[in-house]
Amino acid sequence: MYLSNRKKSNKWKVFLFFFVIIIISNFIYLEYNINTYKKITNDYISLVSEYEKIINEDIEDMKKLSIIINAKVIKIQEYEGIFEKEKIARLKVHITTYNPVIEQTDDTPDITAFGKKVKPGVIFAASNDLIASLNLKPGMKMYIPGIPSKAKDGMWEFGDKMHPRWKNRVDLMVKGKMMLSKKCIVYIFI
Repeated sequence: MYLSNRKKSNKWKVFLFFFVIIIISNFIYLEYNINTYKKITNDYISLVSEYEKIINEDIEDMKKLSIIINAKVIKIQEYEGIFEKEKIARLKVHITTYNPVIEQTDDTPDITAFGKKVKPGVIFAASNDLIASLNLKPGMKMYIPGIPSKAKDGMWEFGDKMHPRWKNRVDLMVKGKMMLSKKCIVYIFI
């Protein structure tokens, strides 16, 4: 009987030994997983903070861009307001540039065809067919998208005539070496 109790006691010792081993291995496994989870969490937090920094920089850039876009929209709305109030001729014309010098005008380069003093960067000349068809008068305004004049409102002012050989042309009076020759849409306020 003593021997059988001893066998039972050994069985319990073996069972207890394996039970303790399993508990310890689970604890070690759990500790490893917790450390791995902490590392992954810290990596995730640092990654999120980097993304937040990038997003904040992008937001700042977008705010700057928004300010620029809003300024352009306001400028466009100002012109739209002008467009609503007046009759406008929308034309596709050939645009060129000229300088107020004898080689490019007549013998009085500082006086326009209408007897006014030249204003480079503000005055435009029109071909005779445009003058006749639109009934242009000196002082009438023209807007060219992307080519503002030096006037405060960015509009070009009709003030000179081109040689009769030119058709469907607008010639911008400029000072310096600005050269331009292209077809584009213009808005003439009539």
